[in-house]
Amino acid sequence: MKFFELTHPDYSTDLQFSKANPVEQDDKDFLPGVYCEKCDDQWASSNRLCVEKRVQKQITDYLRSNNIPDVISAQQWSSLILELSTITGLPKENFHPGAPYGVPGGILKKKEVCNFSHPFPGLLWVTSDVMSLIRAEKLTGIQLMEVKFKISKRVAGFQPPQLWEIIITGKAWRQGHNVDNVTICNCCKRTVFPEPNNLKVDISRWDGSDFFNIDLNPNIIIVTERVCEVLDKGKFTNYLCIPIN
Repeated sequence: MKFFELTHPDYSTDLQFSKANPVEQDDKDFLPGVYCEKCDDQWASSNRLCVEKRVQKQITDYLRSNNIPDVISAQQWSSLILELSTITGLPKENFHPGAPYGVPGGILKKKEVCNFSHPFPGLLWVTSDVMSLIRAEKLTGIQLMEVKFKISKRVAGFQPPQLWEIIITGKAWRQGHNVDNVTICNCCKRTVFPEPNNLKVDISRWDGSDFFNIDLNPNIIIVTERVCEVLDKGKFTNYLCIPIN
């Protein structure tokens, strides 16, 4: 079985990156971060919680009505996600400290966009033709949600293109790693990603999805060879499939 990292091409300068990815996140609502007494540190996850407006409102209403501060203790966090899970019907594992939540939002800084945009590591926004082909080929391990855009002043009056966020739902673990050796604190459940250059997938702990994250890390997207073949067939721009050795 062959696996690949799905990422952006190498850009020689920051200017090249900006030209190829003229978009940025525009997140408005965030879950509280966590302060852990054991770690003596405050932290926020790089995960995102993409949900429809109805669920976004449910979360916001609860946080505001209960005067939940921007940073809470690890014990308070454990109680909070149980409440939010009950209110929204989402698994408590979907909630991460400091994560933005709601309908994906972005700012468009140029009229033309590539088929793939990379506003943040592990975050993919794709054009409608990519979205349509992914759905037609029934690729697994993802959900798709339309990004709601604001227009920067330099392209004011322009109708933005439809872009879709690829939300990764597939999961796997790397060879030699498990939840115990990526969790650095049993109190707040903060995780790390040791051996960052080792992306070898343990097939026995892969859920079989075409798109997936490894070791609970949302910043790295792994795909099957089938995904690469589908994307190549579409002749899409601004992405790279890197073989995992």
